[in-house]
Amino acid sequence: MPQIPRPEDVFVGTKLRELRSITGHTQTSLGNAVGISFQQVQKYETGANRISVSRLVEFARVLDVPPSYFFAGIAGDKEAAEPSSPDEILLLAHFRATGPHAQQSILRIAQETAQARA
Repeated sequence: MPQIPRPEDVFVGTKLRELRSITGHTQTSLGNAVGISFQQVQKYETGANRISVSRLVEFARVLDVPPSYFFAGIAGDKEAAEPSSPDEILLLAHFRATGPHAQQSILRIAQETAQARA
């Protein structure tokens, strides 16, 4: 009899699927990057198979996030330190791709916007 996926495995798999999609990876390209089949990526994303810690670290490396990203919000914690929305992830990826001068400008704009809103 097939086992029902645990909520935690589904949560982590959903985060993997969202991040894979945002970063433009297909299941095949992500699987190739870590040495597994696209079918295995599918099983991870649905929670049908649990992701080992070592595999999760590989995914984090390929997708350029800390491994803790996959657990942000797992217990309903709204104060997660890691980016949790697609916009936050995309903003962080673009931010990392810019140089130090551009990063300082972006930070200044964000700070001024936040202060004006407060």
